[in-house]
Amino acid sequence: MLFAHRGASAHAAENTLEAFHLAMKLGATGLESDLWVTSDGVPVLNHEGYIKKAFRRKAISELRKTELREHMCTLEDLYIQCGSSFDLSLDLKNPDALEPALKVVRRYSAESRLWLCHTDTNVLRTIRSLTPAYLVHSTRLRHLKEGPERHAASLAE
Repeated sequence: MLFAHRGASAHAAENTLEAFHLAMKLGATGLESDLWVTSDGVPVLNHEGYIKKAFRRKAISELRKTELREHMCTLEDLYIQCGSSFDLSLDLKNPDALEPALKVVRRYSAESRLWLCHTDTNVLRTIRSLTPAYLVHSTRLRHLKEGPERHAASLAE
């Protein structure tokens, strides 16, 4: 399985439909992005979680979909333009994005190919009861107090 981080971001603007299309054309079988949600409940694929407006940053969560930059890719856009025959790994940057994202993923029958990532194991445990998606604990080895083997066992509990 080959995941393309933010699409083919070495060759196209990251997290754009162009980058995601190109990644699959180059052989990626999975796509990865960070997930945010707009104030009107639209799941958006973006790394920073904000856009620059004039000289200020504006959080995606404070904007409506209609206020986003034209190149910004929604989860719906991704499935409409690229289909659903790929694995999709989403880093949940905004917990409010989960339910709207699951609605979109289910609409395209793509839940069996969904990977949800988060830094907090308690959040992952909550998600476990909501979806059969693959769950990934995003962390660094130095943050594991009990070591990787015990940590993996505790995640399975």
